[in-house]
Amino acid sequence: MTSAPLPERPSLIVSILSAESRTAAPPPALRRLLTEREAAIAELVAAGWRDHEIAARLHISPNTVKHHLKSIYQKLGVHSRVELAGLLLR
Repeated sequence: MTSAPLPERPSLIVSILSAESRTAAPPPALRRLLTEREAAIAELVAAGWRDHEIAARLHISPNTVKHHLKSIYQKLGVHSRVELAGLLLR
């Protein structure tokens, strides 16, 4: 489980329970909108990983992760990690 404050509401703590057996791969219709790197980052976000953890795993900087997330949010019409995870885990 990962817990963190929401950036837009620091007093609100959100917890995400990661289930190893459940895949968070984007459905094919959404997958076509994303690059390979964006899809990998989206999957890790949906699994509850933080930016610095994703960066370490993919050997990129945390700022690069943030840049990809902005692009993912725009392409998929979401505004937060929670919305992204919900979209991918449906």
